Amino acid sequence: MAKYLLQRFAYAVLVIVGVLFVVSVLVRIIPGDPVDVLMAGNPGITEAEKDALREQLGLKDPILVQFAKYVQGITRGDLGMSLRYRISSATLVLERPALRDHQLELEHADHHGEWRNAGLTERRCEQWRSV
Repeated sequence: MAKYLLQRFAYAVLVIVGVLFVVSVLVRIIPGDPVDVLMAGNPGITEAEKDALREQLGLKDPILVQFAKYVQGITRGDLGMSLRYRISSATLVLERPALRDHQLELEHADHHGEWRNAGLTERRCEQWRSV
């Protein structure tokens, strides 16, 4: 039984590594430059600044080096940075259920007109709704 479980665990690890690799390759071969996508709202950015950002994000490294760094980070619990929120992705993943639960509470309070009684300001309600 232990041999079977160990074998299944090894297969699961191989599948996860395979999926990570395929997704990493697909992300890199899609048309367009990730830096251009990130900086779409900033037309005044120079090529030198774009190159510095590519270097900072590790986009100048070969794809296998990028993948190795990503897997190494995952093994340490580092899921990278969220480009949208500018915070650790692990923080987002861990806090998302709490945010969702809090948002449900706010929706319930707002639906019943109780948010003022709950000590919540309208600004705070709007802030949590946008998450």
